Amino acid sequence: MRLIIQRLTKQRVNSLDTPLALLVGLLLAGCAGDKSILDPAGQAARDVAMIWWVMLSFGTVVLVLVTAFWLYTFKRKEVVRTPAEERKIARRWIIGGGIVLPVASITALLAFGVPTGQRLLPLPLAEPPEVIEVIGHQWWWEVRYPGAEGERW
Repeated sequence: MRLIIQRLTKQRVNSLDTPLALLVGLLLAGCAGDKSILDPAGQAARDVAMIWWVMLSFGTVVLVLVTAFWLYTFKRKEVVRTPAEERKIARRWIIGGGIVLPVASITALLAFGVPTGQRLLPLPLAEPPEVIEVIGHQWWWEVRYPGAEGERW
């Protein structure tokens, strides 16, 4: 019985190899081209991609550290402490992990992201832009362009 189950499992896995390879190939084909976030074309797109990669890296580091601390709690030996020592340790975790770490993290991300975001804002223009007035009616659009002297048509 066990031999039959192993054969069926191997057959199912081997039968999934080709569709899985095709799916991975199709997904990876989307990583290039005009609309890919992995291939930014302009300066603004590069700035946005840089913010994305920094934030992803930062989030990954935080996830790995939190997971490491969580796994450490399972491995450490139990130590008998007095209630005063327990309160001191709990206060240290609350202040350090609940106040200092989030404030430092948000400050670091904002220090990186705010200047980049300000570079994305439009610069002040030397002359005012032309204004095109568009009015939507029930079945048609009315468009008014400025004339040579600035009068409406």
